[in-house]
Amino acid sequence: MASPVFSKKVVEQFGYNVNQYRDDKGEIGIDILPEKGLVIDIILQGVSLMNGINSKEDFEENASYKSSVLAPFPNRLKAGKFTFEDKTYQFPINDHTFNNALHGMRIEDGFRLVREEAGSALNLSLEYQYDGAQDYFPFPYSIRLDISIDPYKCQLGFEIQNTGNTVAPLGIGWHPYFTLGQKIDECGLCMPKCKKIEIDEAMIPTGKTNPFKEYTKCKPIKESQFDTAFLIEKDTDFTSVILENDTYKMRYYQETKPDKFNYLQIYTPEDRQSIAFEPMSCNIDAHNNLKGLHVLKPGKKFRARCGVALQKK
Repeated sequence: MASPVFSKKVVEQFGYNVNQYRDDKGEIGIDILPEKGLVIDIILQGVSLMNGINSKEDFEENASYKSSVLAPFPNRLKAGKFTFEDKTYQFPINDHTFNNALHGMRIEDGFRLVREEAGSALNLSLEYQYDGAQDYFPFPYSIRLDISIDPYKCQLGFEIQNTGNTVAPLGIGWHPYFTLGQKIDECGLCMPKCKKIEIDEAMIPTGKTNPFKEYTKCKPIKESQFDTAFLIEKDTDFTSVILENDTYKMRYYQETKPDKFNYLQIYTPEDRQSIAFEPMSCNIDAHNNLKGLHVLKPGKKFRARCGVALQKK
């Protein structure tokens, strides 16, 4: 099989310049909004796999956090508050329904495209710097997002580094919405054996987990609803979740060796047009319960990978 040859085109969408990368046949590619670090679409075998940023409101506000990189924590922080080294910090409350801080610090812009290799292979890297200016999180950090794509898969590497002079409590996640071009009610789901993280009425962990085996064999999603976090304890390089329809099997995977992406959030939006598989380096409210939280010394990094592959049945 001949190697694909990738090229780049910049397309304006709602006043933003989106980088579109495609192979010579138009069957493999990725769309990104560089300054926001957003993956808008992934195309494998000619199939669009993401329900991404597709409206003016999404580009300007992205209230659903579509494809957002989440730092210094993914998911929720109870009442927006945590204590670290005997000092208490208060994040702004942006989850008003449950009175929590949600998904860390919103990155409006500031990512830079620092690597762009679009020839016989496609490799991209984006970087973001936070200077610690906010009093509710005075810990500087950097984020690096490495993207590679070939005819069968798109893989993303996430890195967060403590760029300050003191230890820092850091977590990272990603919020992609995946689709096979139809309502997820009509698709099948398969998950590994894992533990469901039990939560209270404010969506914060109770400290209990329960075995979850409901989708260890692929079965239709139908009307099932998820806004659920899972702990994956398999000591393997990668753990996979399958989304399939009559034509395709999409495999989402994340790195699950010790101290990698050992938490997974699954979310079904109200419109049922997609499903979010969200890799997380730590638990919900990790800055309080410390589950999976990485307390990094100056200069130290956390790295983990995830990706998506597509197979025709």
